[in-house]
Amino acid sequence: MTTTCCPAKPPAPPSFSSPSAARTAATGSRRGLWQALRRLGELARQRRALGEMEPHRLDDIGLSAEEARRAASRPFWDAPEHWHRRP
Repeated sequence: MTTTCCPAKPPAPPSFSSPSAARTAATGSRRGLWQALRRLGELARQRRALGEMEPHRLDDIGLSAEEARRAASRPFWDAPEHWHRRP
């Protein structure tokens, strides 16, 4: 006689057992949102500064006026690809 066993049930997803745990998770989410908004604001500021940079300074960093103009005209939400990856 062969006995078969049911596969083990997968563990239940974690749940917040207390209001303080839920509050901690919400605080972490807000912190992540503020960090993302701060990075996007900094990106917008850097792009404005690049657009206002003098030609001899652009030469120092290896950019032409056209390249700087093109980069400065990008919208703030068009962030570099590596910003989308979370560490």
